Amino acid sequence: QVAIAMFAVACKASIPLFFMCTGALLLSRDEPASQLWKKRVLKYILITVVFTTLYYIYLSVRGGTPIDIPFILKTMYNTWGYSHSGSYWFLYSYIGFLILLPLLRPIARVLDKKLMFYMVLVNTVACGVLPILEYYLGMQDLGVKMVLITTDAFFYPFLGYYIEKCDFKELCTKKNMLIFFGMLIVALVTSTYFTVSCTRAGYPTEEYIGLFQMYIALFVYVAAKNLGEKIEFSKGIAKVITEIGMCTFGIYLIHGMVYVAVDDYLAASAVAFTYPMAFIRAGIVFVISLVIVWICRKIPIIKNLF
Repeated sequence: QVAIAMFAVACKASIPLFFMCTGALLLSRDEPASQLWKKRVLKYILITVVFTTLYYIYLSVRGGTPIDIPFILKTMYNTWGYSHSGSYWFLYSYIGFLILLPLLRPIARVLDKKLMFYMVLVNTVACGVLPILEYYLGMQDLGVKMVLITTDAFFYPFLGYYIEKCDFKELCTKKNMLIFFGMLIVALVTSTYFTVSCTRAGYPTEEYIGLFQMYIALFVYVAAKNLGEKIEFSKGIAKVITEIGMCTFGIYLIHGMVYVAVDDYLAASAVAFTYPMAFIRAGIVFVISLVIVWICRKIPIIKNLF
């Protein structure tokens, strides 16, 4: 249980890392709202509608149930249809971030060391300290909402933007990296402990998987960026990494359907479900999805969807 919980905790930081990269790339740009909507917002709304519908149709055909397009369109609108849209819930947060970009960019421009430290401190309290206190004191969630601090789609873009904006060499001193590593350990240990404790107490929950997850995202982002600046890849390896990187969004869009197909095949083949097999299955889904997306990206008509 401990190893599985710790792995889940580490994976939980993937979305914050995405939004950190998003903030680093988009918050510094200047583009009119009309261009933003035409180039980004409408594109991702279309992608959400198309792939949610395709996924729903796929599941309906697979399960032999009637296809009710008006129903799935309603669930897409009010988000109580996540069971039909698979992992596409993530796109709702991203679209919300894109819509608010004209408001978020001016805020990002005034971020300095003191303001960023304040945001990190408040996030530590709201997303780490308070949940632990609530656990021991038996209290409910805090009624005070701090959306810019506690919402992944708003806080992490600012963090990623600031890291790109600040003096990175000063940020990556040995002392700071040791501090970041210590923060990583704190996040892994506390999140794992409370998650496993709840499971063993008879009420498994994911509520504590994200404790101090900002610490994990911060260490991974800074360490990866630091490593990337020190290592020079050959042209061949760099090309492969770039190609895979350009396929990741497409993999995200189709992996749910590929996963279901692979799962059905393994079940029909009477393959026993074990934790090692779960990792093998994930690898198979990734490779198949990668090949499909790579081929689709060669087709001009559908290339822009990926």
